[in-house]
Amino acid sequence: MQRFKLCSKFSIFFPKSLKVIPRIPVAMKDGPSCTPLFHTPRKYFSNADFLSEIDNIIDIGEQKKKGKLIICPTPIGNLKDMSIRQYETLLNADIIACEDTRVTGLLFKMMKEKRIKEKFYENFEINLGEIKDITIDDFQIAEDEKFFDALGEEEMFKKRRKEKLNNLDSLSFLGKVEDEEDIGMYGLDDQFIISLKKRIKEVKEKKGRGLLLSYFKHNEEQRIPKIVKCLEFNFTVALVSDAGTPTISDPGYKLVNEAHKSNILVESLPGPTSITTGLSMSGFPSDRFIFEGYLSKTQSTKEAKLERVKKMETTAVLFESSERIMRTLLTIEKLFGEKQQIAIAFELTKLHETLIRGTVRELYEKLGEEEKLRSLRGEITLMIAPYTPQFNLDLRDNQDNSNDDGIYNINALELATILKDKLDASDKDIASLMCDILKIHKNKAMNYIANLRSNAKKEKKL
Repeated sequence: MQRFKLCSKFSIFFPKSLKVIPRIPVAMKDGPSCTPLFHTPRKYFSNADFLSEIDNIIDIGEQKKKGKLIICPTPIGNLKDMSIRQYETLLNADIIACEDTRVTGLLFKMMKEKRIKEKFYENFEINLGEIKDITIDDFQIAEDEKFFDALGEEEMFKKRRKEKLNNLDSLSFLGKVEDEEDIGMYGLDDQFIISLKKRIKEVKEKKGRGLLLSYFKHNEEQRIPKIVKCLEFNFTVALVSDAGTPTISDPGYKLVNEAHKSNILVESLPGPTSITTGLSMSGFPSDRFIFEGYLSKTQSTKEAKLERVKKMETTAVLFESSERIMRTLLTIEKLFGEKQQIAIAFELTKLHETLIRGTVRELYEKLGEEEKLRSLRGEITLMIAPYTPQFNLDLRDNQDNSNDDGIYNINALELATILKDKLDASDKDIASLMCDILKIHKNKAMNYIANLRSNAKKEKKL
């Protein structure tokens, strides 16, 4: 490859086999000392060729660094569960994508009022950033979101970008000095990013945090493309849910998926979740478990999911609301039996944290008390023990009754001997009877009869 320097930042490469002819120098930003631009009249790039081969033609030095998406858990009830890394992420992120901006705004207020920064310094001698303005201004948050949504959507910029790309010929555009507003027409920067940087800077100076942006199930399709674009331009985005770890039975996995597709660095901070908190308290086997999220409101769908859980014979963790918990307990009793062991946890990590454990019927009657039912608030974590005799007394009783029949204690060879002595029947008929009694294969029954005859011959010889 032949390299020709255009200016301090740009170089152009041509294959050695391609004969190049000098062209009239074009004025460049670095002044007249720049090497003239070369091209050949014999070979031109079409718009499609240029766009597909641009990375092989232009050397612009180091590529723009991409940002980072941080999955940031938040406490599920106790603010003392916040870690240093979570605190730093919430303060340092450029954009905080929240499930609900009001809830996250309240979290910042509590972090300031409870002096989390000071406690980190007292306990660990770590000096962290300062939360400045803790007022929760719904109007200002709404304005920030309108600003974010409006950025980059102006038809003027779309039209100009399309016109410039359509009019590209060879490489002549490299010699032009673009106006400031034109920067980014080729993806180096654009008005969306320039305006957003200014807005984030203003918010950080005033609030001590980044831009709060709502991101939930009903707007994620519209927000994802712009958030990914921000990540591609070196912004740090923190993904936050109302409580617990984002993407776990929570919006967010689609954004993480798109970030991976765009080769964005994704980082996940360890943090609280009611799934493992409740499971570890239940005392049920936790070496293998399944998480089913919220059960469906539709009864048939709910029963179908619980049937699958029943067949897996492993501990299951589910979420349920206080309004539907009683109906769900009746459904579990219907499918698993009234003696199935379960555990219910609510107010986890809070002052009135409670876990009750017992059979489905016991817990239904306990929660049926009006006063107790009123105390249930928010999300309930429900653990169902494996559907096995160890955790289901109905199965244990059935197993004991089946063992009383003595079927599994019969010696097959002794049975063959008794049948041979008592019945005047052929070996084939005896084998058929053994198959029916012991539930074994016919070949195996014939082997027992053959062993019986062999033993009889040995006794005669003696």
